[in-house]
Amino acid sequence: MSRWMRAVALTLALCCAGPAAACGLQVEVLYTTTAYDAPPAAVPVLVRLQGEHDAPVRTRLPQRSGGHWLRLSCAQRVGDGDRQLVVDGPDSLGPITLYPPGAAPSVLPVRHDPDAPRRVRGWALALPNGWPTGSVAYVHAAGSSAEPIALRVVPAQVLAREASALAWRAQAAAAVLAALALAMLLIHLRHRDLLYLSYAGYCVCAASYMVVLAGAEGSVLAGFASHGATGRWALATLGLALQLVFTRRVLELDRLVPTGARVIGVLFALQFALLALLLVARAHVHGWYPSAVNVLLMLGAPLVLAIAAIAWHRGAAYAGYYLVGWTPLVAIAALVGAHRLGVVNAPWASALLAPAAVMEALVLAFALTRQATHRRRIRDRLRASNERDALTGAPNAVALTRLLDAWRDLGALGSRSYAVILVDLAAFDAFCGQHGLPAANAVLCQTHARLRATMNEHDTLARIGGARFAIVREGGRAEAERLAQALVEAIAARPFHVDGASHAVVACTGVAMAVRGEPVGRLMQHARQALAASIGRDGASSPEAVPDVGTVPWLRAPRVHAPYGETPRAFTADA
Repeated sequence: MSRWMRAVALTLALCCAGPAAACGLQVEVLYTTTAYDAPPAAVPVLVRLQGEHDAPVRTRLPQRSGGHWLRLSCAQRVGDGDRQLVVDGPDSLGPITLYPPGAAPSVLPVRHDPDAPRRVRGWALALPNGWPTGSVAYVHAAGSSAEPIALRVVPAQVLAREASALAWRAQAAAAVLAALALAMLLIHLRHRDLLYLSYAGYCVCAASYMVVLAGAEGSVLAGFASHGATGRWALATLGLALQLVFTRRVLELDRLVPTGARVIGVLFALQFALLALLLVARAHVHGWYPSAVNVLLMLGAPLVLAIAAIAWHRGAAYAGYYLVGWTPLVAIAALVGAHRLGVVNAPWASALLAPAAVMEALVLAFALTRQATHRRRIRDRLRASNERDALTGAPNAVALTRLLDAWRDLGALGSRSYAVILVDLAAFDAFCGQHGLPAANAVLCQTHARLRATMNEHDTLARIGGARFAIVREGGRAEAERLAQALVEAIAARPFHVDGASHAVVACTGVAMAVRGEPVGRLMQHARQALAASIGRDGASSPEAVPDVGTVPWLRAPRVHAPYGETPRAFTADA
């Protein structure tokens, strides 16, 4: 029983003795008007701050070109080698000189001593002879910064654990982000969409930043690490800029929220300007650059999230993935920025940054992979479909309708916009009656071959009846209009040879852009109206109603397509 009582008493004594080991750091910011080569003992105190136990002491230093002197004292004695003085702050404060009690001064440059525990922001300063009670130490910061700094006395083993945990989190996050970047790059090579490329670039920058945080010695990013704050800030700023490009595309802002697209464009321009200024001015902007980036982040993050919410409300279903992935990361990043600006006291927020970045990347990568898989499944299903035109082997009208239905659902996942282009051969019924069905079939097969040769491998070509073909092209209106004109020119470029005779064939086209939520029937109706406008008539086009080439002279020249709702335009082909 006595042994148990002694054990309980020892446990209680250890629990109660915890606070007694605390340092209780006191920091005095000294008022100096001239440069000093040694600690100024007899100068006024500008600010005096007292820390509680081992809590860090945070203070903002005045903007001054001559550097800053701080006088420090501890309420409790610190043994030899037990603890280290940690100065958390931007590299622009350096170099830092410590005048420890009873020891020679030591100078740590901006790139701190590699033998000391690694610190991404700030310096870890050794106390060779400990810190006797009643003695003072001086710290001289040669630089300046608009951000506040934090000072604390930390046990060496705690500092080592912090560095190890930071390296482990950063390395794990970098590995995940690098894998996602590779996956997005491969998807981009398959689909050639800036949506995937911008996100791959963002993941590369985020992974590189994490590697630099974890320690880039011996890695391909050692060059970035050797540039200190410039390399880290360049990676972070470039990643934010690429994320804005991705945001504009994934939320379909140009179509759904044009004002939001302009806001994102302004934020991108500001990020790019800051990056260019950093790369040119380098160390000359270190004093205010992090503050500018943090202020821009704190102001821009709520705007981006509000724009995403508006896009989600207007039907950009990808905005749901975006909000789920980005809201925690943006909130934590803004909290870290606010902490570094001294607005809030949240030193724990930086530890959540890497997990939040991984979660965000996984959520959006899942959505993008799902979208890419769906696109591939649609194309594979179309190629394997039994709904085929018996003459040309192309998908028929039934297969095209199914494809457009699937693509409409794909659009809800945030794919690029797409267009339907109708191609009609003028006076085909008259040609068939004059030259016979075999000759007409030969012309249709040659037309199919020319159209297919003009398109790219990702376009879909279907024969939907008579002499009418339909092409589905992903992209914007301008891209679809260029393809439509190329199709007209491909048909008119040279005569069609059938049974030893040459025949001039003229094609007309109509372009209709898909609108979110629009039924396939209405989309096809718009395409038919555009086709009718391109040959100068009202109503839907039909092969039988098209006049004979020989009776209408202007049909001998190829006609450029007319997008739905626009007036048709004619052009004259070179002889």
